[in-house]
Amino acid sequence: GCGPRQNLLAVEPRLCELPMITLNMIVKNEAALLPGCLKSVKDFVDVIHITDTGSTDGTVAIAESFGARVSHFDWCDDFAAARNYALGHVDTEWTLWLDADDLVQNPELIPQLVAQCPDNVDAFWGIYKQDGSSQQRRQSLFRTKRYRWVGVVHESLVPVADDSTTATCDLVVIHRKPQARCLEAAKQYLSILLAKEPDNWFGIAESYRYLSFHPDDELKRDAYRDLAVGYYNQALSHLRINKPTRYICLINMAKLNLERVNQDKRWLDLAQRCAVAAIKLDDTRAEGWALRGQCHYLLGQIANANEACEVAMRCDKPRDGLFYHEYYDEHPKALIKHIKDSAQVPNLIKVAGRDF
Repeated sequence: GCGPRQNLLAVEPRLCELPMITLNMIVKNEAALLPGCLKSVKDFVDVIHITDTGSTDGTVAIAESFGARVSHFDWCDDFAAARNYALGHVDTEWTLWLDADDLVQNPELIPQLVAQCPDNVDAFWGIYKQDGSSQQRRQSLFRTKRYRWVGVVHESLVPVADDSTTATCDLVVIHRKPQARCLEAAKQYLSILLAKEPDNWFGIAESYRYLSFHPDDELKRDAYRDLAVGYYNQALSHLRINKPTRYICLINMAKLNLERVNQDKRWLDLAQRCAVAAIKLDDTRAEGWALRGQCHYLLGQIANANEACEVAMRCDKPRDGLFYHEYYDEHPKALIKHIKDSAQVPNLIKVAGRDF
């Protein structure tokens, strides 16, 4: 999103007829998860429109049982194309977009937000929680005619005009994709990116990083880590990558290197370099400080580790984009506690695998 953001808490409700809201989704073979998603929001939207991209299970019947309007799209390995096709069927002022593996935690906020929305605000940055560690701000609710989708994979909403203004809100969407589905999706995304957007280095790096979580074979895991780091480096070498993306590249490289410190101390040195570079890029974020604290700790530099963790805990969470929430509280807090509880300087091999 572009433009200034507002705090909606200060905005007075508009005394006029409420604008209508459409839940807009693309789905394929989501019979298991779709009911939960629809139940979480069905009483707080006016229209449900679902575009099916080739289901062979009971997905379409389930959608129709909730009163959804259903359209069909021939899948072409392009998520933005599918979402823009779905969006073309929306005729209400506002759109709420979700995936079938999403749940809205506080759906009562949806009509309240549009009722209180000033005329110059086009979208809301809500909270998106996923995989137990990462959170981000996501534009889940937006004015239909003011946005479109871009990106064959890891697609995103972009405003159609430069004067678009957004606001933050407390709408919470919880992502609940099963682990096996996550691995399947990562492989699908990687295949599409390599074929259609081979210069989307950040997206390819993210896919390889996720794949590195799963193999039982340590050699294969390391191969995925190497590929991820290589593509993150390619992304960093190009000026077109924006600052928040560059920051996440450095943080993920630090994390990948820390996963290998039991193999060789050089991975710890590389992790520390990435953490320091992230801090130089943006010292207001906690991830770099927390990871630098972990590096100091593994090197036996206890005072420096404690200081870096203290800085991390004073940082505010970002207002938009991806961030790792555990580095703003749980991670540095746990490491500080461990330092206080331990009287001896840590042994690198014993400590490196601990999950702080």
